[in-house]
Amino acid sequence: MSVQSQAFAELVLRMAGGLQLLQLPGMIVAQRSLGWHAELERLSLVNRRLISAIALGIVAYVFGTALLNFFVTAEIVNSRLGVALCWLQAAAWSLRALLQLVWIVPCWPSSAGRPLGRLFSAIYSVLALLYLTLGLARLSSA
Repeated sequence: MSVQSQAFAELVLRMAGGLQLLQLPGMIVAQRSLGWHAELERLSLVNRRLISAIALGIVAYVFGTALLNFFVTAEIVNSRLGVALCWLQAAAWSLRALLQLVWIVPCWPSSAGRPLGRLFSAIYSVLALLYLTLGLARLSSA
């Protein structure tokens, strides 16, 4: 990989990490505006804990992979494992963007601010494109 393409890949990876971190505060805003706590209270204890465990796992994954983007940038863009991680991220964020656009935003209540739902759609779509760009750049440099 040339120095220029290495620098580009590292910049793209850091941008993706920043976007991942940006959406975490957005989740706090979303849970307040959508009333997650009130709805979770209506679930049985086991279901409430299951949903909480899934949510915490998602936050840990998003936060953890964002930190990897900042702390092991060169290793990610220069290794097969790192490129595989980028392809996994591209697939995961593509699925999340698709679900947000076609499944979640159409039923997002206007009282919770539909622009917030659309903002999440944009963030997820850009994340998918950034990781796809990294995966394709690595393929073309091989």
